[in-house]
Amino acid sequence: MRQGRRRYLFAAALAVALTAPLARAADWPSRPITWVVPFGAGGNFDIVARIVAKAVAKELGQALIIDNKPGAGGMLGAAYVARSKPDGYTFLVGGNGVVTNTLMRSDQPYKDDELTPVAPLAQSPSVTVIAANSPYKTLREFVDAQKAQHVKKVAFATAGVGSTPHFVAGVFKLASGLDIEPIQYKSGLDTLLAVAGGQVPIASESVAVVTPLVQAGRIKAVAVTLPVRSSLLPDVPTTKEQGLGEMQMAHFVGIWAPSGVPPGILDHLNQVIQRALASAEVKEAFASNGAEPMLQSRAQFSQAMKAERERLKKVVAAAKMTGQE
Repeated sequence: MRQGRRRYLFAAALAVALTAPLARAADWPSRPITWVVPFGAGGNFDIVARIVAKAVAKELGQALIIDNKPGAGGMLGAAYVARSKPDGYTFLVGGNGVVTNTLMRSDQPYKDDELTPVAPLAQSPSVTVIAANSPYKTLREFVDAQKAQHVKKVAFATAGVGSTPHFVAGVFKLASGLDIEPIQYKSGLDTLLAVAGGQVPIASESVAVVTPLVQAGRIKAVAVTLPVRSSLLPDVPTTKEQGLGEMQMAHFVGIWAPSGVPPGILDHLNQVIQRALASAEVKEAFASNGAEPMLQSRAQFSQAMKAERERLKKVVAAAKMTGQE
């Protein structure tokens, strides 16, 4: 009799343990959620996050707060999320740097396994820019001029170590043969303003951030770092068209959670995000910002990030990229 009761209690306890994540997901969310953007306002991460957050908040029935925490190439914001309570109310809006920082830095204040991939949001082409008063019309002209003038180092503005512009600088070094010196700024917008102000000669940012400054005549777009031109800047040739085909990089944005968040919550959020990305509202907003929605399950996203890490690991080695700027 006692043995039967023990079996019953064990089975009941096991059932509770297995269904706990689902139960928590059913009760979630019961209060506002925070998405931490580890870069300044106005950049690609911030723009994409705000577009998607609006649609996600509408379906979840809770406010979704965008909290900008720039610094250290995105590591400060990422570390904040990694150390947050894994209750499903704090998430990171990250990019390539989440999975590549440890390739170049030994001072990363969190471990890779302390952040869990949840869902991708979007990718958009990176556009390389120079000052509006520069005499060059294309990136090829800029590269040829630097070589003709025997420029020893070309300063390239980035949003910090491990950021997408930092990797653009790396692939630019490999494709052009120039010696590139990355110069760190707090956000992608800051890098463009530095180019516009003549502080650095060249930078690269997402097409959404670049386009308004190009249209205002403050900077000049000279290359798109994807195989096809951008609909927002149709007159700007790709790097492939200019004989710099190896220079391929996109601005990627996704969502990560601190490790330990119940799987039921993560799956629920992934599904809500996928529905948001498929909505006419988000598609229209993305199109006007030159972004492309990315719909993937949690497993697909995790695998894609592993593959991206391996790809960029080769870039780091070939371009001799370091964690120092």
